[in-house]
Amino acid sequence: MKYVEKRHEPEAFAQWKALANEDWQPTYGDLSGDPKVSVKRSLMREQGYLCCYCERRLTEEIGRASCRERV
Repeated sequence: MKYVEKRHEPEAFAQWKALANEDWQPTYGDLSGDPKVSVKRSLMREQGYLCCYCERRLTEEIGRASCRERV
């Protein structure tokens, strides 16, 4: 398994999480749009565009499953 050094979360993701209130808590199922795209791109950069489990090359095609979504 590849070691991944974590960086700061993307600003769009931080802003999305900050929308939490009594009536709504952010969940992965609700993650979409720019916050989701920014998280995926950030994770791919951190991982050097390799799956951290099998080390296959990942692509930046947003909306397409990348190595069984282990990004």
